[in-house]
Amino acid sequence: MRAGRLAPLSLLGMALPGCAVSTHVSRHDLNRVAGRTYVVTGASSGFGRGLALRVGELHGNVVLAARRADALEEVAARVRASGGQALVVPTDVSDPAQIEALAEAATRRFGRIDVWMNIAGVGANGRFWEMPVADQARIVDVNLKGVLYGSHAALRRFVAQGQGTLVNMGSVESEVPLAYHATYASTKAGILALGRALNEEIRHAGRGRTIRVATVMPWAVDTPFFRHEANYSGTADRMAMMDGPEKVVRALVWVSLHPREELPVGAKAQMASSAHHLFPDLTERLSANIHRAEMRKGTPQPPTADRRQRPSADARGPRGRRRRARADEGRGWRAAPAALTAQPESPACAHWIAGRSPYRSMHMVEERRPSPAPYQEDSVAPEHYRDHTIETFTVNFGPQHPAAHGVLRLVLELDGEIVERVDPHVGLLHRGTEKFCEYKTYLQSIPYFDRLDYCSPMCMEHTYVLAIEKLLDLEVPLRGQYLRVLFAELTRIKNHLLNIGSHIMDVGAMTPNLWLFELREDCMNFYERASGARMHANYFRPGGVRQDVPLKLLTDIAHWLDHRFKTLFEDAVALFAENRIFKQRNVDIGVVSRQDAIRWGFSGPCLRASGVPWDLRRAQPYDVYDRMDFEIPVGTRGDCYDRIMVRVEEVRQSARIMHQCIRDMPEGPVAVLDRKVTPPRRGEMKQSMEALIHHFKLFTEGFHVPAGEVYVATEAPKGEFGVYLISDGTNKPYRVKIRPTGFSHLQAMDMMTAGHMLADVTAVLGSIDIVFGEVDR
Repeated sequence: MRAGRLAPLSLLGMALPGCAVSTHVSRHDLNRVAGRTYVVTGASSGFGRGLALRVGELHGNVVLAARRADALEEVAARVRASGGQALVVPTDVSDPAQIEALAEAATRRFGRIDVWMNIAGVGANGRFWEMPVADQARIVDVNLKGVLYGSHAALRRFVAQGQGTLVNMGSVESEVPLAYHATYASTKAGILALGRALNEEIRHAGRGRTIRVATVMPWAVDTPFFRHEANYSGTADRMAMMDGPEKVVRALVWVSLHPREELPVGAKAQMASSAHHLFPDLTERLSANIHRAEMRKGTPQPPTADRRQRPSADARGPRGRRRRARADEGRGWRAAPAALTAQPESPACAHWIAGRSPYRSMHMVEERRPSPAPYQEDSVAPEHYRDHTIETFTVNFGPQHPAAHGVLRLVLELDGEIVERVDPHVGLLHRGTEKFCEYKTYLQSIPYFDRLDYCSPMCMEHTYVLAIEKLLDLEVPLRGQYLRVLFAELTRIKNHLLNIGSHIMDVGAMTPNLWLFELREDCMNFYERASGARMHANYFRPGGVRQDVPLKLLTDIAHWLDHRFKTLFEDAVALFAENRIFKQRNVDIGVVSRQDAIRWGFSGPCLRASGVPWDLRRAQPYDVYDRMDFEIPVGTRGDCYDRIMVRVEEVRQSARIMHQCIRDMPEGPVAVLDRKVTPPRRGEMKQSMEALIHHFKLFTEGFHVPAGEVYVATEAPKGEFGVYLISDGTNKPYRVKIRPTGFSHLQAMDMMTAGHMLADVTAVLGSIDIVFGEVDR
């Protein structure tokens, strides 16, 4: 498939910042292909054939569409031999009736269509006015009309079934039009514009998270495309610095699982795109000059029309040399030995020898040692590949890294910049909190809980005092419950502001973080006015809260929620929520399915981002949460973007709950009046000896808790925070076991980051929101 003759132009692009995208297919991704249904046009040769064989190896369902039924049957046989299912539907993509029949056949056979790949394409080389109109019309019919018809048929079914991915084959010429390819370049530009417009229409229809349109834009690739195209240049077609087809096949598999609106394939395509954005006129002029120079080097030949009707069986590329690698033969030598025996002249793929197979991630190097690459005597790979070995290397991330969110050490096993394995090392902040609590009275243990998740201290206290109250069988006064919920939600806002702002800065933005920290400073001021401390509040008590708050504080909080908070928070969200770079760094990164989230023990925003509407405030309400009216935000894809946006909506819902607390809070005591559990007022101590004795006993000896055991969990900002408490009837706990929120999320780092780029590790880590005070305890 042609992508352009911009070889030296890539040298210019090396000096330009490109938006590099890894198309490495992880083990988790490979498993996701099984059982999915792919409709592939142009499946008789080139990329379409290679993709069909690859999906078959991964046990997917492939609907093969092209004009040549005999070639499709051969591909279908190989797909079935490798473990996949195949349906052959001979189709001319320029006929809308045949496209509709293709879609109907696919739906009838497999029940649904998960991915529709518009890959079929033709081209022509030469001056625009010297080409027959018939050849140019054929290019428009196949490249543009075929994509329009296929997209229409696919999207109608995606909307009906609720989800789906449409992938259109563009080219680097979609952005960098090349002289002597005028008609071809215009059709590819139209495909790119179509994808952009369709994504906006889908977003406006409210389907933007479940239906995606992607445009894949490869560089010039060595396939039979160039031998079949119409050529009116007067010389044999010549190419320079071509990519291997395996790179594009890998990108097609990847983009079917991680749809992106635009995906330049490979460094050369990315650099050419960046160069064109910065210097469009220079880029187009250089590309035209380079292409003209390449054509002049070719051997003379008469004009030829499109030979797609009678494709050559020769496996040679446009320069007359045998192609170094064939995407359509992929790993046939390993996956289907019989097929290889039937085709003794099939060359072994150099790219598999070089270790770039998508299967690479299925056979991870478990220890750091080189392993010999597969090699066959009949390989036609270059000499420098013959002694090539595959070796991963290990690097340390942290524990003194600004994006580690604490004293975290990650041991990363990398294949280049691709993460193969992540091994979290925890315990560097272990302080023995659970054991400390067993040597302190119940009241003396409360400050230790402040120092667990020090970003949301009052929520830590909340769980502990609820466990004590359950053992004591205490009923907290209503005003005390309202104050607890009010400050628990203020704590949730404070925690999420820190997480959202830090995550935004980790992925490259600055301004929203500064605005969100202004709001967090306001929250800490409210903390100080209620408890006397900006961070470690020590405010909650068994039986209620330490002291009442002044009416002025409640009025100020309500005014803050209605004015400063609402304006500044929404302004900050508007800066990043739809920002293209922010979405590129987060969408489809660290995806956790609903089933995986449950299996790994996720909770809180991480669980809800995967589509599970579980919130302890609603499922097992405590204090006055059963009186609150609020929504539970959930995501759809379970990626980094969903996890952040769930927290954004939770901030809004917390503000809604705080409004209700301030509005409905009754008058009355804020703690139980049992002086064996709560201290008397200072005025009482000056007038009553009994009150003085109660105060002395409470703060020297503490109160005795009836023997028993209890587990209490609350919906902390980061997830489910639990306390398992055993009492032996004394004034000190016999055993305190803490269930941290972040530990379950951290243990899934290997699963969430496998196959991603090194830079994505910080995005995934920031999205799970961990604090090592509670993880290490």
